[in-house]
Amino acid sequence: MRKRGKPDLGECHDGSVTTLQAILLAGGRAQRMGGRDKMLLHVRGKTLIQHAVESVALADQVAIVGPERDVNLGREVVWTREEPQFSGPAAAIAAGFKSLNLGRGDDLVILPTDLVNPAELVDALLGAEANCVATDPAGFRQWACCRLVAEDLAAAIAQVDDLANASIRQLFNPIELTEIRVSGRVCTDLDTEEDAKEYADEQR
Repeated sequence: MRKRGKPDLGECHDGSVTTLQAILLAGGRAQRMGGRDKMLLHVRGKTLIQHAVESVALADQVAIVGPERDVNLGREVVWTREEPQFSGPAAAIAAGFKSLNLGRGDDLVILPTDLVNPAELVDALLGAEANCVATDPAGFRQWACCRLVAEDLAAAIAQVDDLANASIRQLFNPIELTEIRVSGRVCTDLDTEEDAKEYADEQR
């Protein structure tokens, strides 16, 4: 196992350079928010999707899985969609993976774009060993908050016959994951109207 904290993370056994990449999940229906695009809600002066992209500033490439938003993200990103659309997070992760130019040993940070404090989560993931998944204070795995070795994820994707509507837990089943306990603050997301009233700038 190896620790990673830089975009250029060394060399693989075949001499290729190992780098950090990111997949951001931004394609849900936001049904608990009345269908409005929560990724564009402002928290601390920036949209949630801007916070998410800034949190993975160390990543060489960033894929965002979801409808393209007209917002300045401050860097180049790859926009993609799962097929069929709204077919679940496992399909979204696979779509993000496919859209990136990855080396065998590259590390991938995967996280949703509705987190209130994504930078703190990414710091926790980069400070741990790959492969790892965040767990909340109650010990529940936050499956969409993880850091994986690209070739391990590739192998896992190949083992799922039908990614449509598969769970992330099912997708990650072949991968041995280290659990990284994080605080409630770190894994807080903006998921409901009540969350918006508590965290979003314009709702206060």
